[in-house]
Amino acid sequence: MADEKKLARLKVVLDVLEVAMSVDAMDCRLTMQKAIYIAQVTGVNLGYRFGWYLRGPYCSELADDYFEARTYSEQLKPYVASDDLRTRLHKAKATIDGKPDDASATEWLETVASLDYMRRVQHVTSNDLRAKFSQEKPKLVHLYDDGLAARTKYLRDA
Repeated sequence: MADEKKLARLKVVLDVLEVAMSVDAMDCRLTMQKAIYIAQVTGVNLGYRFGWYLRGPYCSELADDYFEARTYSEQLKPYVASDDLRTRLHKAKATIDGKPDDASATEWLETVASLDYMRRVQHVTSNDLRAKFSQEKPKLVHLYDDGLAARTKYLRDA
């Protein structure tokens, strides 16, 4: 049986970030993964540990939880974010809202989360970052400059 409080925290954070808790499409699952990664980087630790995957930071425990949350959707409905949580998620929300018009939400979050992970966890130097990102994410290179600017503005010192 799942930890209902943990699933409630996940649901509430996604609600504040305006990210649907939906497992119906791959883009929805990717968006949740990257949004929770960004929320944790900005100071809302939900206890998920991310590793590197083909599409950027990924946590299998998080995937298990959002699939399991479907079973608890009615029990989770009453949970809402406190004002404090909303405040603590401000940088994560601003990062998400900074999406350029020419990007999907999934592309944008994959770009920003991947850039952050490369710098924060993989310790890729700023001099090597563009080359590493281009190699790992060739379809997202057009978002590199905007993604790096968002990371610098909202995530770097988080």
